[in-house]
Amino acid sequence: MKVSLDMLIYRLSKKFSVDIASVPQGDIFLERPVFYVEGMALTHQAVLISREQLDVLNHDLIRNEKVLFMCTDGTPDKPCCGALMTFCQDVLPAVIFNYLQKLFDQFDKWDEAIKSICYEGGSFQDLIDSCDMILEEPMTIVDKNFRYIAFSKRSIEMGMGAYIDDDNNITADIVNEFVSDHRFADLYNVRSAFSYTYSLGIGHAVNMFNQGTYVGRIIIQLSQSSDIIKRFCLAVLNHLVLYAEKLYNNYQSFNKFEIRLNSIRNFLLDGLTRKYVSEEQWEKIALENGWHQGDELQLIQLTPSPRYDKNLYAEYLGSEIERLWRGCICLEFSNQLLMLVNRDKFSAPDGKGLNQTLAYFLRDSLLIAGMSRPFTEIKHLFSAYEQTKISLDLGARLEPSRWYFKFDDYVLDYMLHSCRGPVDPELICSEKLLKLKKIDAERNTEYYQTLLVYINCRLNAAATAKKLFIQRSTFLYRMERIRELVGLNLDSDNDLLYLMLSFRILEDQKSHSIK
Repeated sequence: MKVSLDMLIYRLSKKFSVDIASVPQGDIFLERPVFYVEGMALTHQAVLISREQLDVLNHDLIRNEKVLFMCTDGTPDKPCCGALMTFCQDVLPAVIFNYLQKLFDQFDKWDEAIKSICYEGGSFQDLIDSCDMILEEPMTIVDKNFRYIAFSKRSIEMGMGAYIDDDNNITADIVNEFVSDHRFADLYNVRSAFSYTYSLGIGHAVNMFNQGTYVGRIIIQLSQSSDIIKRFCLAVLNHLVLYAEKLYNNYQSFNKFEIRLNSIRNFLLDGLTRKYVSEEQWEKIALENGWHQGDELQLIQLTPSPRYDKNLYAEYLGSEIERLWRGCICLEFSNQLLMLVNRDKFSAPDGKGLNQTLAYFLRDSLLIAGMSRPFTEIKHLFSAYEQTKISLDLGARLEPSRWYFKFDDYVLDYMLHSCRGPVDPELICSEKLLKLKKIDAERNTEYYQTLLVYINCRLNAAATAKKLFIQRSTFLYRMERIRELVGLNLDSDNDLLYLMLSFRILEDQKSHSIK
């Protein structure tokens, strides 16, 4: 990489006794060092040169001021075009040259490290740690809510821990100092690295933006700062922020847990939109969150209870659920909040189980929920989503006083509703039952009710007679008459199933008409 002039000047000044005679303004990036040879055209170079050579140098050979001249034998008599550094002690040019090569190697290694972190799924802490190879000063990353995202070991060694609370937030007194200073607020829109002074010392910082919105800040914190150190820090920050913003763009978050969850959310959204998802992909992504292929999963859809006038604040509720309960991942889909629960990993702070914990949460939040049946293969995710919709729809209509509805409690109702479709019950139900209903209405008999109780009693004659409050012989007589009237055959499995389904449809119709 080309190295910033400000980085080189600072590192050379730390190693050798030097005099900085001149430094041009603006960002200047230099290639690896060379020894000056007469007639050499110079641009973007770090040049080792003698005082005599510099005095007689034809400045027309310098295309611009973006050159660093390093004199090892005194200050030249003529003004210099470019940056000029002279060494105030006897030091061999070869020693300086070799040191510069090591510096370039070091900066190249740093540049490769941050690129690797950015493009190979590293973390923000990795970015900060990578700076140890070129930076001795303490560095931190702070998000827009004044929470420390990452910090160097040197930061703790220099006492930064006194300004961090238990949740990694900047302490309230420092935050208050920031937010009450209008000059500090103005810095949120600054696009390049800058410096500011406050009670803890001097901060050199650069803002991070995502899609034009401020998301956080990288800070190098010093108790005091010379102009050379300042320019070095700002140059480091301007280079580092390019990759920090790319890393944020990859994850759309600072939070490591949130970063891992985002990869799972994207995968789940693919599954919910019927894109192909493989068990192998799921195993890899789930492992990043400490889940395993084969864990028992359950999908839950949350929506405001129709009994109350309430909006669904999906983003807030989702973050609260993930914060409160281990083993839950929330995402928004089709304007609803979905919660994927790993039943093998679920735990709540009070130690209660999922159903009890969920019931309390729903009641307090004025929500209701539809719950799929448990599943282990991710290919069943979309089916689970359909189950949550079905359970919400049927549960809210059939049992409106409940807070959550399990699909298995309503699956038969769904099957019956599906087989009916928009058709009137009289067109699909057993003609034998319809005939019995008609006979009962005309003759004031109870054949329909007798057969219904008999089937509900699992074809037990004694139990049926007892439930109907009639003699067993009376019941047997009625069953004989039913067989004669409609040709009933209960020995056929198909006929029996058809009767049972028809009874359920007709009884549901009766209960709905009463309501």
